[in-house]
Amino acid sequence: MKWVGLTETIKSLKQLKKNKRKDLEVIKIAFLRNYTVEKIIPYLEFLLLKEGFLPKFYFSDYDNIFQDILNNKSDYYKFCPDLTVIALSTSFISEKLTYSFVNTLELDLESEIKHILSQTNDIISTLSKKKVGPVLIHNFETPKFPALGILDYQSKKFQVNCYRNLNLELADISEKYKDTYIVDIDFLQRLLGTEEVNDRRYWHIEKNPYSHKFLQHLAQEYLKFSKALKGKIKKCLILDFDNTLFGGIIGEDGINGIKIGDTYPGSAFANFQKSILNLYNRGIILGICTKNNKEDVLEVLNNHKDMILRSKHFSIIKANWNDKATNIKNISEELNIGLDSLVFIDDSPFEINLVQSQLPQVQAIQLPKDPSSYSDFIEEIGVFDSLSYSAEDK
Repeated sequence: MKWVGLTETIKSLKQLKKNKRKDLEVIKIAFLRNYTVEKIIPYLEFLLLKEGFLPKFYFSDYDNIFQDILNNKSDYYKFCPDLTVIALSTSFISEKLTYSFVNTLELDLESEIKHILSQTNDIISTLSKKKVGPVLIHNFETPKFPALGILDYQSKKFQVNCYRNLNLELADISEKYKDTYIVDIDFLQRLLGTEEVNDRRYWHIEKNPYSHKFLQHLAQEYLKFSKALKGKIKKCLILDFDNTLFGGIIGEDGINGIKIGDTYPGSAFANFQKSILNLYNRGIILGICTKNNKEDVLEVLNNHKDMILRSKHFSIIKANWNDKATNIKNISEELNIGLDSLVFIDDSPFEINLVQSQLPQVQAIQLPKDPSSYSDFIEEIGVFDSLSYSAEDK
């Protein structure tokens, strides 16, 4: 994800509000927290507006969660959220686990873990009984510097693995309650790196543990959940062929000249195909849209020994010399799914711009220049993220 600073985000947000669409769907998000999270608003508001949502926000008073959820007449219940975020820091709910782990390990570690899980379960259980709708709960971040240093990793009972087990227990709690989901803060911290995530100045000044860079990543994660919960997920991935699924151009290089296989650069394209195959196995419809002779396309799919994706994986193949916008429109009609369910990926800026201008409902995305980043790119964009995986998906 490309980092965009606060100043640029606010500038873009003002422009977005100025040209605000009339068909925006209201989404109300409530934050129940024991630390400061308000600085996420510009990033989250921008992303939601861009995706067609009109966001409204509620924040519980600082470290006031139980007062909010136990009082039926609280401002939280009056807000009637579409989505509730529970953001808890162990720094506040368990100083013993966070700051005094060695003493706690010797005296009463099991009791302290039960205390954290019980408190978390009480919050989720109360919200479930009140039928407030979907709930997102942050899991707990493994410590930046573990209490026992390099010794810490040598036992499952020490601090780092204690946090990991705590998160597994939290997942078990979440599974018990309908419409309760985990936001994997611990994963996001590892993805970005703890040096980029935490800003101790903000923590000491305003009890906000996170940098602006991390808040932007967290806002992107909330957006994924918001789209999934509102049914705004994509169903079909349409792929270019040349220099997308392999290196080279089949019409010029021939089946033996294209780059795909175990050695670089072919290995980068092979990894990309493996990521796409994972989407197929999750129930995403695949299609090809390319300016090529169909016979050449089928020869590569069926006969090249290093291809991961075969013709059987594609529900539709448009290989001809028509413009790609027309072909994609025909794909939508033939598969009987809306244009807004389609994602089109191509390495050519010309083709991306053409589709964006003629079919704005389709999400058209240009691949990065470096093929070695294709796999991370397709896995990071999150447009196919769903909160269920059923037999029908398979």
